[in-house]
Amino acid sequence: MKSPKVIYILLLFIFISLLGFLSFQIYDNSKAKLVNKEYSTLRSLSMMTENAISDFASKRFDDLGTLSSFPEIQKMTAKGKIVIEKYYYNHKNLIKDVTRLDTNGIIIYTTSKNKDEVIGKDVSYQKHNRIILKERVPYVSDIFKTVQGFWAISFAYPVFSDNGKFFGVISFLVDPVVISHNYLIPQNYLNQILPYLISQDGRILYSPYKNEIGDRLSRFNKANAKMEFFSSLTHSGQVEYSKLSFVDSTDNDNGVVKYLATVSTINLPNRKWFLVITVPTTYVFKELDKVQNSFLNLDALLFLFIFAATFLFYRIDKRANNKLIEQKALFETVSKKTGILVYNINLQKNSVIIEGRAENVIGYKSSEIDGFTLDKMKSLIHPEDREMYDIREKEALLHRAESGTLEYRIRNKKGRYVYVEDNFSFIKNNSGEPIRKIGSLKDITYKKIAEEELIKYEQELENLVEERTQALEKVARDLEIELDEKKRREEELEEAKRKADAANKMKSEFLAQMSHEIRTPINTILSHTSLVRLDLDDQMDEDMQLSFKAIENASQRIVRTVELILNMADLQTGSYEAHLHKYDLFSDILRRLSMELMPIAEGKGLRLIIETPEVDTTAYVDEFSMRQILSNLIDNAIKYTEKGYVKVVFNRDEQNRLVVSISDTGIGIKEEYLPNLFDAFSQEMQGYTRKFEGNGLGLALVKKYAIINKIDITVETEVGKGTTFNLIFNETDKSEEEN
Repeated sequence: MKSPKVIYILLLFIFISLLGFLSFQIYDNSKAKLVNKEYSTLRSLSMMTENAISDFASKRFDDLGTLSSFPEIQKMTAKGKIVIEKYYYNHKNLIKDVTRLDTNGIIIYTTSKNKDEVIGKDVSYQKHNRIILKERVPYVSDIFKTVQGFWAISFAYPVFSDNGKFFGVISFLVDPVVISHNYLIPQNYLNQILPYLISQDGRILYSPYKNEIGDRLSRFNKANAKMEFFSSLTHSGQVEYSKLSFVDSTDNDNGVVKYLATVSTINLPNRKWFLVITVPTTYVFKELDKVQNSFLNLDALLFLFIFAATFLFYRIDKRANNKLIEQKALFETVSKKTGILVYNINLQKNSVIIEGRAENVIGYKSSEIDGFTLDKMKSLIHPEDREMYDIREKEALLHRAESGTLEYRIRNKKGRYVYVEDNFSFIKNNSGEPIRKIGSLKDITYKKIAEEELIKYEQELENLVEERTQALEKVARDLEIELDEKKRREEELEEAKRKADAANKMKSEFLAQMSHEIRTPINTILSHTSLVRLDLDDQMDEDMQLSFKAIENASQRIVRTVELILNMADLQTGSYEAHLHKYDLFSDILRRLSMELMPIAEGKGLRLIIETPEVDTTAYVDEFSMRQILSNLIDNAIKYTEKGYVKVVFNRDEQNRLVVSISDTGIGIKEEYLPNLFDAFSQEMQGYTRKFEGNGLGLALVKKYAIINKIDITVETEVGKGTTFNLIFNETDKSEEEN
């Protein structure tokens, strides 16, 4: 039997032989791809350059048209000369002299350095001047050699007045080399491409070879392939972008060079130019030729190396094969006697020989497992058992054990895992290093399944007993906890009821006592103060009057604060009882309330405006809390307004709900304070230095009383301009009396 290595070498030998042939095919394909890629690059450059030159010509004619429209240039005044000189100075990097001819072709002005010599000369004999003087249309000349000795192209434009009178011609010269350097040759391609510009009349406008510029194509004989190629363009008219090529020997000392080329047409007012962009194939294939030569050299070396290696491996493999045949016969004898799978692993070569009942254990026939490696055998082991297999094998090697036993799962041919018992031994060399592993695999699947079923049954039984025991214990604990919790809740409820009754009683007594202890002294002070004031009425100066007024205001402030605190306490403890009845808010509540608040407003110099309502002002409300709402809002409006008015207006909204609006021209409320507006003890201005008195309870009470009366409150405010509180009544169906 041929060794796999020998077969591999022979195949590699054939592969290298084919590689030489394929390299030429690849080279040809690569050349074709490079040619297509280069044509694509040339077409892109051609289109870009065509557009650039067309744009250049268009702009120059636009410039000439603009210059010809100036009356100063039409009549060629001193100012017209300045305009021409300025234009020439700004564009002298692109154009040569600007010249103005009269209707007879005589130079009347030029920017030339020797203008004194040429002004007044007749140049109508020149072909391009003769044509434009006759045709009187924009004109681009063919290339011609100037008196100064350089090649040039004339751009000329007729000069007409607004009423159509012909004044002559304005023109300038363009050096084709300037066009090429600015528009024809992209800087990043200077060393790669060779551009040419050919006129419709068969002249070379630009060539990389300066001696060809200005030449007529007809001057060259047909032996010059490049010029013959250019000449064919001038006879074909319009030329589309295409894949073209020609050969030339102009710049090649060693023979003929092939060029790739693309051609495009540049349309000017009275003629066409042909743009030809070329690249030598020697440049295109330069790098590819280097790779091809290197590849051929490598191919030759590989061929010689494989030939020598094939002969050497053939001799070595022949000896090894004879030895393996002897070992295989030994294993066949052992496997037949044991009736199990027997393996022999060469640890150095990673090769495996399997004999015996392989088909019964792993499902593979002897012919199918021929050539198995150690890695292939390990790949059949169950992933969960592979780590244990490696660890046990390493432990055996570290302890220099001669043999061992493992149980693990292995995947058979059908993809199913079977349990095997692996009894193995190591064969070592003279240095004590293992070189072979010999062992046997026995199918113990039924044994392992029976053991696992027994373990599973025992575990399920134990789990069932444990679950039932835990369930009974949990029921007992839950019942005990539930009884204790019920008893505790009953005791807490009883204690809470007792404390609530005591606290309610204490609260009522405290509030009554507070009302008595604070109001009685204050009322006494106010009474005696009034008596003293009456006795001293005719003797008081302004300071004493202010003092009595201060005493009265302070006493009223204390009484109001006490009332607010007591009212808030009633609301927070839930002891306030509301009595809803139908009232006319204007006549029953607000009119009487205004009599109390009007003197306060007038005392500050303010107008308290109560508009007579034009809508129904009745609503189901609690009289006391409704009075408190209106009193607090109007009082606050008066307090925070220095000048202007406080106004109360009655309206009905789209849902026919009653709306009471209290507005003022006061200081307004900052937007960031609005979320805290109805919080108890909250004021926009804090500290002892605040300008306005108050304890922050008024609006908090308003909010709570509004909830009792089912009133929504909205606020509209602007700092420095005033505030409006809108009370929106969501009326109840019936009063307590009706219920």
